[in-house]
Amino acid sequence: MIEIKNKLQSNKRLFRLWRIILVPIYILVVIHFAKDITQDLLEIPTFLDKLGNVEENLVHLPEKIIWFYHWAMVNTLFIEIFLLFAIPKSWRNKCFTKIDLIIFALLFYLLAMFSLATLLDPRYQWVLLGSAKQNTNQKSKRVKNQNEFSILSYNVLGGVYADKILEKLESVVNKPDIVCFQEFPEDKSLSSKFERYFGNNYSQEKNLNLISPRRTRGLATFYNNKKFKLQNSKILHLPTPRWAIWEKMFVWSITDGAMAPVNRAALITIFEYNKIPLVVLNTHLAWEGGAKQRLIQLDYILKEIKGLGISGKIILCGDFNLLNDKKPFLEKLHQENFYDMTNNLSYSADLASPFSVPEGKTKIFQYLLKSMVVLLGKVGMDTKQKIDYIFAKDVKATFSEVYEIEGSDHYPILVHFVL
Repeated sequence: MIEIKNKLQSNKRLFRLWRIILVPIYILVVIHFAKDITQDLLEIPTFLDKLGNVEENLVHLPEKIIWFYHWAMVNTLFIEIFLLFAIPKSWRNKCFTKIDLIIFALLFYLLAMFSLATLLDPRYQWVLLGSAKQNTNQKSKRVKNQNEFSILSYNVLGGVYADKILEKLESVVNKPDIVCFQEFPEDKSLSSKFERYFGNNYSQEKNLNLISPRRTRGLATFYNNKKFKLQNSKILHLPTPRWAIWEKMFVWSITDGAMAPVNRAALITIFEYNKIPLVVLNTHLAWEGGAKQRLIQLDYILKEIKGLGISGKIILCGDFNLLNDKKPFLEKLHQENFYDMTNNLSYSADLASPFSVPEGKTKIFQYLLKSMVVLLGKVGMDTKQKIDYIFAKDVKATFSEVYEIEGSDHYPILVHFVL
């Protein structure tokens, strides 16, 4: 390094060029640092939002690599802070010093990390890999056989960000044959956006019984009425858990003042598809009451299936709120021959999502809580969890995927089935 520095010191022309190059580099660092603060940490809308944002898809990477990647990206923030002070110091020097070598090495690190982030974003992979990659990544397209169909499950957070959700959804996947929404809005101004998106070729069944002081939402199942003939539908009301005191306090602090457990249900739809009976259960289990309560609700669903005499091809999907208590829940489903069709997916929700804080609280509280969860993500904490599932009995899966789109703290998960 000393030898390199001595060579650089002897080249005054190169030094002048270096100082000129540092001017636009410093401007870019200032802009990107300001964008990180306003867009990622403070969630403040500014003109910098027009520059866009990279949304990496890390789902296919091993967990250790994902952790290392987050750690490496956190370093970029500290590097930018360092450069904000180091570059002006370099301008004051009359020749190359050690600080210039450090600046050069850190700029190379930033370039490598930002290029990697771009490569991991499906929207921009064509920039680095060529136009052929762009054509294959614009939207998930698959050739289906006669008895193949797709199901998507998605908790849309009350549809508050319906425009963003539908715009992003349209860009990543063709309209699935069946879509199971949780926390679907009762508000007509929001629900009508989903209805217009699917159009006349889709019908729907609803159960909007999640009632809190400022909004009502629930379950909605949209289906392609050209392919599926609805035979019957049923709403199954699930046992309501009793809240512990800490659960009441927590919910009151982060939501719109709800102080009692909301009603949970399963929406059962029975279809005929190519003359083959198919049952789809869309549900949203309670987080309150813990693992024991979710097992009670699952037992209730399984007993209803037996009581209705439902047999054969069944799909059970939704937001199950499973965290660290998955084993007994999954074992219970396996006993009834239900299997996870999304077992290749490592997460379906992000606790550090800027959409993870419900509306209804003061801006100060929202800011504090959002800053906390975003900071957890920035320092490399694993804030992504798999709490949404698509289970199936006597149905084969050919493809499954999760799509990191904005609009909810959950991500949509998709499975292609074949009967």
